[in-house]
Amino acid sequence: VRRGDILKPAWRCDILELEEAMSKRVANERKRREVEDRKAVEAAQREAERVALEMQRRAREAEEAQLRAMQALEAAAIKKRMEEAIAINRQIEMERMAAIEQKKRQDQENARGILQESIQRKRMEKEEADRIAQLELARKKAAYDELAAQQKEWQRRQQEQKQQQQHMLQQQQQLAQQKQQLLADF
Repeated sequence: VRRGDILKPAWRCDILELEEAMSKRVANERKRREVEDRKAVEAAQREAERVALEMQRRAREAEEAQLRAMQALEAAAIKKRMEEAIAINRQIEMERMAAIEQKKRQDQENARGILQESIQRKRMEKEEADRIAQLELARKKAAYDELAAQQKEWQRRQQEQKQQQQHMLQQQQQLAQQKQQLLADF
């Protein structure tokens, strides 16, 4: 049997209205609870965010404090390293200056040695050049003497030829005179 069959039509209408009112009230209650729940969730989220932000702030402050401490330690370490580096640089500079001075002394000694070697070499070169010049002079003198001897020999031969030519000329003149004498005698 259905409920609608039993109830009177007027009651049926009242029941429907009551059911509709109940369903609206349930829906409104559900909406109110959803709104309250949403508000509670939002409030919890806001509180969680506030707590998270507070924790982040504290963590940031702790990090900053730790960073400041680290920076102070690093600054102290850097200062110590700088002091050590300055001391090392001073030591290196002193060693470099000592090395430069040693090199300067060595270069001066080398320069003196090179100068003495150069003087010795130039003296030997001059002696060699003098010896070569003496040999060249002796060779030229020998060549000149030989040339002079050849010239004297040539002059002597020229003189002999000249004398022979004069003698022949005299003989030719004598022969010509004799010839003329003979012709005159005829």
